[in-house]
Amino acid sequence: MDAPPPYPGAGGFQAPPPPYSVTDPSAPYPTKEQGFQVQGQGHPGQPHQGQAQGQIMVVCGGWDGDRALESVEMFSPRTGQWSALPSMMVPRRDHGAAVLGEFLYVVGGWNMDPYYSSTERFHIPSQTWSPGPSLSSARGWPGLAQLGEFLYCVGGYDARDRAVSTVERLHIRGDRWEHVADMNKVRGGCGVVAYHNRLYAIGGYDGKKKKKSVEVYDPDENRWRPAGEMPQPREDLSHSCVLFNDHIVVAGGLGEGDQVLSNCQVFNPNNESWTPLQSSLIREKRGMSLCVLDGVMHGAGGEDRNDQNLEMLMIYDNSRQVWTQGPNMRVGRAGHGAVAFSV
Repeated sequence: MDAPPPYPGAGGFQAPPPPYSVTDPSAPYPTKEQGFQVQGQGHPGQPHQGQAQGQIMVVCGGWDGDRALESVEMFSPRTGQWSALPSMMVPRRDHGAAVLGEFLYVVGGWNMDPYYSSTERFHIPSQTWSPGPSLSSARGWPGLAQLGEFLYCVGGYDARDRAVSTVERLHIRGDRWEHVADMNKVRGGCGVVAYHNRLYAIGGYDGKKKKKSVEVYDPDENRWRPAGEMPQPREDLSHSCVLFNDHIVVAGGLGEGDQVLSNCQVFNPNNESWTPLQSSLIREKRGMSLCVLDGVMHGAGGEDRNDQNLEMLMIYDNSRQVWTQGPNMRVGRAGHGAVAFSV
């Protein structure tokens, strides 16, 4: 069953009331936590309706204001609580993170210069980390998304801190990354979202200016083409773009004049148009991570204009069309990875 269409709304995009049992997403669920047992491959924004299961958010690494982190934690909307998971093998910030099969992949990023080409993967059923296949070269601030049987690593910065147009992908049963068509433009810190057998690369920075352009990739043609531009340029979007009710939401980021943004924009892939989300974030945020858990958007961490509030969790209340504050993370994080799992 497809998600219901969004309400048009006089003040911008509005989400319909959630078709689930959640009417106040800021309140913990009364149900007992069922443990961390994944049933199949969960896809953010696509909850399994009619099944007695929910979704959790896992955040990994990032920057706590002083150093890069190796710690990992998860949030359960059913309990409203954060709990620790096994740490990554090395500290990482500004890396890519996505789920492929039974693994959470963490790709690139950095601790101290230079950027990593290494990857590692968390086996969800056994909760163990192991090395994954390395990228062809070092990459910081890449966009990462799963599409079909592949994991795509899009753009970012190379070992000389130059924005790149490079795109690589890893097959679910593969042991190496392979190159596919480069983007038309170089993009560091771009958002990447998969939708209907297409990849969307959004915004980013080219080394001279922030970008408002968008490109879409067709894997059948192995080709990128331009798509509808954002109203304003923005970067630092690696984890702050998400698929929500058949639309792509972009939240916060860094705008012109290095302004940390609080507004959210919504992209309709069907007509390639942009609309403002009904409500801005509680605080301006860059380096925030967005996830959709059972039809509800969650925004974890990120830093505001004063480099503070890195532990904040924001939850979008679909009924009232506003962002509310949820339970804080155990550790403040910006530039971290975040994924949704079905459990």
